[in-house]
Amino acid sequence: SLTHPLYIKKEGNSCWISSKNLKIGNQIKAMRSVRCTKKGYLKLKNGYRCDEDVALFYGYLIGDGCITKSNKTKYNRLTLFINQEERDILNILKSIIKTKFNQICYTRVRQPKKSKISGRIIDSTQPLTYLVINSTSLANVFEDGVNKEIPNIILSSKKEVVASFLKGLFEADGCVFISKRLDRTDKGKIQLKSFSHRLLKDVQTILIKFGIQSRINSDNLIIAR
Repeated sequence: SLTHPLYIKKEGNSCWISSKNLKIGNQIKAMRSVRCTKKGYLKLKNGYRCDEDVALFYGYLIGDGCITKSNKTKYNRLTLFINQEERDILNILKSIIKTKFNQICYTRVRQPKKSKISGRIIDSTQPLTYLVINSTSLANVFEDGVNKEIPNIILSSKKEVVASFLKGLFEADGCVFISKRLDRTDKGKIQLKSFSHRLLKDVQTILIKFGIQSRINSDNLIIAR
């Protein structure tokens, strides 16, 4: 809006102005980091402590998992999807499920085929491992994950917990690649892909806690370092 406040540098001094008063040559100052002083751990439903391990599980669930219902009212199953290149995370997730939630999980492998997962068409060329937990209580604890956005409990947690959540999320739906620039130099980029624009905006905002700037292009969040 024309009344939106902007913090600018003008003639060597910094001040707030309305966007309608912004002029050519004004430098807009952007926030590059956010100080976080939170300590301790918050509690999820059923009293589970939202520590680093639980946050990593939550991040992977939102990135490459789903929560389903057996009827119209109750969620009762969590499924995490793990491809062959990510199988190193499988035992980590199994350990978290056993030690943090005291739940039993099982795996099954689906051979390559075209399918639809979380709204996306997947034409797989590799076997896909399903990590399944049949638990109504656990599904209800993590039911906010169906919204494909960062849960409030993560947004309100200390940096170490947030970092673990992002680790799980990027493990599920992130990648790292090298691109060639016009000056022929290589530039590394980290990318997170999601059909949920809300999730990408949440990640872009929370990365500021760590002084990391990013941009969103369509269904991709990109960090260029």
